Amino acid sequence: GYDVEAGKAKSWPITKGAWGRRGRMDAQDRYWFAEYSVDKIAMFDTKTEQFKEWPVPTPWTNVYDAISDVTGHAWAGGMNNDRVVRVNTATGEASFTVRLSTVSRRSSSFCAAESFVPPGV
Repeated sequence: GYDVEAGKAKSWPITKGAWGRRGRMDAQDRYWFAEYSVDKIAMFDTKTEQFKEWPVPTPWTNVYDAISDVTGHAWAGGMNNDRVVRVNTATGEASFTVRLSTVSRRSSSFCAAESFVPPGV
């Protein structure tokens, strides 16, 4: 980030060993991203300058992209297992949804929409 008033760059460390991958800002100025090498979905709140993390249920999923939805869930695509992970950010409960290996697009980049609304909402 950049502190305009101070005129200098700012940085915040993420989990040791994590590779922060692709993310999106939401309407509350929170940055949602994947922590690829540690199998977590993360959120950085720009107002409080605090991180929150949620683990995905299976090791070596290697989540690659992350986004939040209007219902309070975070979603990420697994790079190694072609599954979409959904995490309830209030409870921490995580589950896999459909396997996308039969689709021509990789699940790791399924989160392309700016404002994702899950099916049935």
